[in-house]
Amino acid sequence: MRRIDQITSIVLIVLTILGLIETLNFKRGSYLLPRIVLSGILFFALMMLVESFIRSDRPRPKIEINWKPWGIIVFLTFIYIFSIQYIGFYPSTVFYIFIAMYVFGVRKLAILIFLPVLFAIGIYLVFTFGFSIYLPGATVF
Repeated sequence: MRRIDQITSIVLIVLTILGLIETLNFKRGSYLLPRIVLSGILFFALMMLVESFIRSDRPRPKIEINWKPWGIIVFLTFIYIFSIQYIGFYPSTVFYIFIAMYVFGVRKLAILIFLPVLFAIGIYLVFTFGFSIYLPGATVF
């Protein structure tokens, strides 16, 4: 695994540096988010490279994954994508996060209601007042 981690991290580092160089041509203001994301990828790729040299080759414990919730989330994501155009971005997002949290084991009703609504309000504030972008509304009503 060490060898594949080294190769992967080097490829990521090269691609990230190329991406950062490309952002030098972006207009003022539009380069901020790509640079933040690319800097994060560069940081974690460097960490992966360093770890690949430090880590020993002892076998990793096998992790059992329950694929049923992930299948439900993939199906739910397709429904979410198509529901945005009919019931709007914000209600779709609230329902999607609510159901996703429930599928992954959250059972406290206060959290199931509060967090999705808070998240949708946060998205609304950031996009409307921060970026002056209005997300899709409902077309059915």
